[in-house]
Amino acid sequence: MNTSEVMALDSQIPLLVRAVSRLLNTKALKTKQYCFVLLTHLLRAYPGALGDEILHLTAGVSNAMNDRSLNTNMKIDTLTFLSGALCTHSPEKLHAYMDVLVPLIVRAVSEQFYKVSAEALTVTTSLIRVLRPVASERGNFDYSPYVDSIYEAIIGKLKATDIDQV
Repeated sequence: MNTSEVMALDSQIPLLVRAVSRLLNTKALKTKQYCFVLLTHLLRAYPGALGDEILHLTAGVSNAMNDRSLNTNMKIDTLTFLSGALCTHSPEKLHAYMDVLVPLIVRAVSEQFYKVSAEALTVTTSLIRVLRPVASERGNFDYSPYVDSIYEAIIGKLKATDIDQV
């Protein structure tokens, strides 16, 4: 992309995120779901595009993952977005949101629906890379408060005997 095109896109991202953030607070399930699909496609086309704007999306992500009335496809699309965000942004940009994201992802790993749980396990691999980046990217982020809950969720899923064996 041309530098002017990138600058034009960069200037539109805060507006897009604010609009999506408002839409995530609506009652329309499909609207919420397509907001996460849109954000996922944005991250595929322009990795790291959300930068500091992720802050405005955490409430919508939290609501989507905690709402029991939402269907599994909504949770899967939310987890797919989270995976994209975790993979395309620097760990330093994401560390501030770990107190919100880790419990959501851990709960999703323990979900009874295997598709949600499988997607959450995929997100967990990205989450671990953010919590404990390679040596060259390490800062002084303390990941230890999150290790036990992640470990327990994964071990719990691996020990489960009532899930389908594919």
